[in-house]
Amino acid sequence: VCGSTTSQIWEVVDPQTFQPLPDGQRGLTVVTNLCSEASPQLRFLVGDFTVLDRSPCACGRTHARALGGFQGRADDMLNIRGVTLFPSAIEDAVRRVPDLGDEFQIVVTTERELDVLTVLVEPRPGVDPVQHAALVQRVETEIISRCELRPVVQLVPPGTLPKTEFKAKRVRDLRGQLSQEE
Repeated sequence: VCGSTTSQIWEVVDPQTFQPLPDGQRGLTVVTNLCSEASPQLRFLVGDFTVLDRSPCACGRTHARALGGFQGRADDMLNIRGVTLFPSAIEDAVRRVPDLGDEFQIVVTTERELDVLTVLVEPRPGVDPVQHAALVQRVETEIISRCELRPVVQLVPPGTLPKTEFKAKRVRDLRGQLSQEE
């Protein structure tokens, strides 16, 4: 079996029940490596959401394929006002706005018992301040189209947000913490 095309078995499972899901349904990725002698990994929960397809590809490939790639980590998932949100969806929206800098931050708070999604972004250096209102509107529109949530978008001066080193820590979930005014 080792060295052949079937040295791993990939599955997708329901995130609550961990029961296998049929191909075409989104769930958590599980893999079993059939060749690992030193550390067998039977039904190893990878932690990524995906949709598997095993139908033959036009190129002739018959392996399972993750449609659209991996779609976010289970441990990164946020639930905001009943909507499941992955930070990668916010990043995708922010990256579609060309006049923004590289850094952004997601802050989730609670106001009057409602979750508030705030996205802090920086304009690229040299962007005309006259364009700032349009920039905020564009970010808001991009996020709404991908996440079905209306964010509060705040433009902060370039260099305000911490620079990303190694793995980005872009989410600050402050729900459940006392506000500074209380």
